[in-house]
Amino acid sequence: MEKQIIELLEDLHDPYPCEFDHHGNCQAHGWFGDRPCPQKRLKTILTREQRSARLTKQEANAKYCDLMKLSKSHLAMLVMGWPIEN
Repeated sequence: MEKQIIELLEDLHDPYPCEFDHHGNCQAHGWFGDRPCPQKRLKTILTREQRSARLTKQEANAKYCDLMKLSKSHLAMLVMGWPIEN
């Protein structure tokens, strides 16, 4: 479900930048609330999510590289759930 929410947020994101008037209201997105413009907050969330996804991919690549260093017997032990002694 989290993936579906992120996809929905990406669909709702307006790439047009905020434009603030002298009162600090976002004229580009029609936001006159006390909090920052929802589009600005949405961009922050999506940027954080993209960074997290990249980091997760980098971690997965590092784990894959570590697995490739193991011998076939160690890989078999890992698959079977047996402890690997160094």
